[in-house]
Amino acid sequence: MKKVLAIVGILGILISAVSVIVGVIWTLRIIGDQWGTAMALLGVLFFPATFSLLPWYVGLVLGNWGPLALLWGGVFAMGICQALLET
Repeated sequence: MKKVLAIVGILGILISAVSVIVGVIWTLRIIGDQWGTAMALLGVLFFPATFSLLPWYVGLVLGNWGPLALLWGGVFAMGICQALLET
């Protein structure tokens, strides 16, 4: 049972990491389309703000809740998978 939990946990962490990366890229592309390439590059430089604030901006102002769900869903799923690995 430990091996199954380890495999599920590791696969879950990999899938969650990919979803977080895709969510950040998706958010940056939307910001690049809205405000231009310079603002998208600033978003890369200020990564913590990009990670936490820009998906909320995209959801509230632009009405596209996909990046927020993908990004934060991946973060929560990663936490659950890490908890599985600790048991």
